[in-house]
Parts: sequence; C-alpha cells; structure tokens
Amino acid sequence: MPVAVVGGIGIIALLYVFATYAVVVGFGLGQMEAVATDSEPLATLAGMYAGPLRPFLELAVWTSIVANLMAAGNANTRILFNMAREGMLPRALAGIHDTYKTPHRAIMAFMGLTLVPALLGWLGGWDYLMSFGNIAGLGALLALLIYMAAALALPAFMQKQKQIPMRPFIHLIVPVLGAAIWLIPLWGALQPGQAFPFNLYPWIAAGVIAGAWIFASLRGGNAAEKIA
Repeated sequence: MPVAVVGGIGIIALLYVFATYAVVVGFGLGQMEAVATDSEPLATLAGMYAGPLRPFLELAVWTSIVANLMAAGNANTRILFNMAREGMLPRALAGIHDTYKTPHRAIMAFMGLTLVPALLGWLGGWDYLMSFGNIAGLGALLALLIYMAAALALPAFMQKQKQIPMRPFIHLIVPVLGAAIWLIPLWGALQPGQAFPFNLYPWIAAGVIAGAWIFASLRGGNAAEKIA
C-alpha cells in the first residue's frame, strides 16, 4: 500500500508537470499572463493546434470530467453518510436502501447540492468546460483547507490516544510540513485581484465554514468537536 500511494503521487506529479509544461510552451514562454487569465486554456490550445483532432480532444476532456464527477460523487456521498451516522448531520442521511444497500439519501442530498451551482452556471451561460473549471476551483479551495486541517489534526490525535507511541518525525514534523506545502496553492486561490468568479471563492468558502460552525453549535458540543 505505501508503494502504491507514493508511486501514484509520483506519477501524477510527473503528469502534472508535463501537462503544465505543454500548456506553457503552447501559449509561448512570454505569455504567462494569457495562461493565467484564460478560463479555458485547453480549449484555446485545441483551437490553435488540434485542427481536425479537436472533437477527439474535447471528448477526452469530457470523459475525464465525467470520471472526476463520478469519483467526487462516490467520495462525498460516503462522507455525508458517515457524518450522519456519527451524528454530525441529520440521521436521515444515514439511511440504507432496502434493496440496493446503497446510501440513497446521502446520494440524493449530494446530487441536490451539486445541482445548485450547475444551474447557476447554466444561467450564467457557461459551457461544460467553464462550469467544471469554476466549480472545481471552488471545491479545490475548500479541499485545500480540509487537507491542511487533517494534516495538522494528526499530532493532536496522537497525543490523545495511547495505543501507538508518538514519533516526532512521522507524527509531528511530516504533518506540519505537509500542511505548509499547501500554503502555496492556497495563496494562489486567495490572492486579491482575481477575475470573476474566482474573486468570490474566498467569501463563499468563509460562508461555508461559518455555516458549518453555526450548524455544529446548534446541534451541540459533540458535533462541534467532531467538525473541529
């Protein structure tokens, strides 16, 4: 398992570096501002270089988006289901379908929540590439905060439990460094002067966090401690 996890991270990192390099070279080394302000850089590159292959590239992008949405739906549904089972969300979301044995209520709740930004994007005239990019941008900001909080929670967790001895390097230094690394992309998402709708993401994220705290406080101290 460690080899698979670390190896997968290494392969994804190399793929990301290669794809970023290709985008930079495609736009031109002196055109970084154009890359940063383009809402659909892949579509722009396809129009510049793909020619008759553009429909196949768009199909590949579309299937990648569908795969990401399926993975996100599965993961987030399980999160809603487990939070409901632990009492952090209404118990109704922890229901299991009698026939299919799936968390159908959590699935419907997640699909309903994701329908809201999708409809807003449709009303705003976004196509599927722009909608996915904008929604993923907001989700990435909240995911960064979750990853950082999870990494920093490890030292506190290790101090409370007694089964495994505390190892400073693994249980303290590595989590702190892991959280610190995310400060770079976090600043990229929070820095001022960004175009719409990216300039709204920090405020939306702050509203979601504030709403979570208020909800946890209303449900009692146990739920607030679990969300914290």
